[in-house]
Amino acid sequence: MCSSEVNELPESVEISAGDRRRGAERRSHDSAPIQGIERRTGQGRRPHEAPARPKNLLEPRDGNPVLLVPVVLSRIQREFAYVETDEELGRLHVGQMIEEIASQVEGSRVNSESGRLRHLGQAQTHAVYVRCGDNPTSETVYLSTVLIPGDPIKSNYESGRHAEDSRHLLQRFARAIGYKIA
Repeated sequence: MCSSEVNELPESVEISAGDRRRGAERRSHDSAPIQGIERRTGQGRRPHEAPARPKNLLEPRDGNPVLLVPVVLSRIQREFAYVETDEELGRLHVGQMIEEIASQVEGSRVNSESGRLRHLGQAQTHAVYVRCGDNPTSETVYLSTVLIPGDPIKSNYESGRHAEDSRHLLQRFARAIGYKIA
């Protein structure tokens, strides 16, 4: 009950323990329904409440230029037992990045991301999704990333265990292309 409802009741009416709402009734509201998915499922959380997904960033060493995508691919193919590539997934990933940035920019007055959007639009056709490692059947010892021309390389992980199990692969990846782990 909200405080305004308590004030509207006559003074002679008392609320007994049996009158109190319990369980599902307690969560129901007379006003607008609750939007979104329940928090305990892990979905529908605000970004700052979502579980952290570890990421690692590979950048060129000081003074070195960003490598072209074909150069990165040729170097990692020499380093790892298997390298899977998918250009369509790379383009889709960059397309999602563009949509996300554009939706954030729409509501703001300052269009500081226009250069980033322009860069991603130009790079989208050359982006490539890469999955590499030593054992193609491993569920946690592999690296996956999207190579975007002109951008540092970001490795995304499914879990903390995946990040830990594939840390040595990230180090080998960085060494093979001459980058540093940021």
